[in-house]
Amino acid sequence: MRILMAATGDFAVPTFNALPDAGHEILGLITQPDRPAGRGRHLRPSAIKQAALDRCIPVMQPEKIAVRDMVDQIADLAPEVFLVIAYGQKIPAEICRLPPKGAINMHGSLLPALRGAAPCNWAIIHGFRETGVTVQFLAQTMDAGDILGMRRTAIGPRETAPQLHDRLAVLGVNVVLEVLRRLDDGSAQPVPQDESQVTYAPR
Repeated sequence: MRILMAATGDFAVPTFNALPDAGHEILGLITQPDRPAGRGRHLRPSAIKQAALDRCIPVMQPEKIAVRDMVDQIADLAPEVFLVIAYGQKIPAEICRLPPKGAINMHGSLLPALRGAAPCNWAIIHGFRETGVTVQFLAQTMDAGDILGMRRTAIGPRETAPQLHDRLAVLGVNVVLEVLRRLDDGSAQPVPQDESQVTYAPR
């Protein structure tokens, strides 16, 4: 399928790299503007941006995605699916409505648990024995969309948040690919989240 991706964090890199190998076309990457990094505070591209450049995939870095120019650019690209992973900005409803197969997000928890920016950290802080990844439709309430796919995994007794983050990033690849297959053939069966079970994972 023709996929437009919005991502900034390293969490997105394994999925980004897997999409072309699975036969999908990445139309472009929308990512946050480069930020100063390191001791010299020099502008440095993120790992996901570098992965796109290495594959000669167009990169867009708007300060804000919720502006008319970006909506028009996305409409012109005509993606079948808009895939968001650790992007860092809220996606407006107007953009979510553009792709005919939907706008989806991969999140590093078993939703509705640990909605928010730091699910791996809070899974460790709370002493969870299990977590996972969830792929859901984007919604205007953070991480609240209907669930399309999920994969569970145990948390090791000495596993750190960064270790868990990297492991979930890899675990999520096949979940995303399976959801894309179901969206493409029409067999996806979205499941609403149980709002009575919601917890949060703030920065």
